[in-house]
Amino acid sequence: MVFQYYALAGKWAKRYHFLAQKKKDDLPYTISLGSYPLLTQIERELGRIQPEDRVWHLDGYTTKRHFTYAFFDVEPDYPRAKQMAITLFELDNPAKNSVSSISFRGGVLP
Repeated sequence: MVFQYYALAGKWAKRYHFLAQKKKDDLPYTISLGSYPLLTQIERELGRIQPEDRVWHLDGYTTKRHFTYAFFDVEPDYPRAKQMAITLFELDNPAKNSVSSISFRGGVLP
């Protein structure tokens, strides 16, 4: 089940936000599906997508790390986004299937 559903708006626009814990005392792991206007604009200007299309991405977050798992030129529907989130939650190593990763120095993720 989706933790939160968003109307797509803003600089860091998200559509779905999934949250899970493997064990009771584990920190939660977040998976989100989003579409950022700036990335979409860049892809349009480069001619990689049509003017009416958007770029979508599937991200994962721990307390200190961010992972990007995939980019899409068509919005994945809810059943597909949910299945991708479940698959990622079941991994022992969240970095294993990521296409990029960023480590944060302190603080908490938004």
